[in-house]
Amino acid sequence: ATAGGGGGGGSGGGGGSPSNPGEAALVVALVNYIDSMPTAAWVGASAVVLTPYAGQRRLIEAACPGSLARGGRWGVKTVDSFQGREADVVVVSLVRTDGGAGFLRDARRTNVMLSRARRRLILVGDHASWAAAGARAPLWAALASQFPIAASLPALTATFGRL
Repeated sequence: ATAGGGGGGGSGGGGGSPSNPGEAALVVALVNYIDSMPTAAWVGASAVVLTPYAGQRRLIEAACPGSLARGGRWGVKTVDSFQGREADVVVVSLVRTDGGAGFLRDARRTNVMLSRARRRLILVGDHASWAAAGARAPLWAALASQFPIAASLPALTATFGRL
């Protein structure tokens, strides 16, 4: 999914930690959409939203007091706080839309972001920023060139019935 263009990606959400209100709204809509799907395979699956920045975590939690609240079906964690754990479904909110590589340059954190999902990994972010990361974050530039942009939530989640 892409949440670029006008979404922010700068400092916000408190404490100088980057956040992106547009992307947070997309993540909340995605989580609500996934939760509304009536599939037996999805019932009981563990799920988490990961983000590199505490500011984005706070923004997402505040935007959805139901599913994403503490103690709800979904957890919202920073990448650093989720090391060593896994979930069936992981939605990653990448935050940055300014073309800066930021957190994407850290190979250890990238490994955590991309390896925590047992069944489904969904990356939400600004596709153009991944591509622009270039030499500063070559893995992300390669991902941008290999994976298409999902145009809609139904298209993105069409395979969840086979979780």
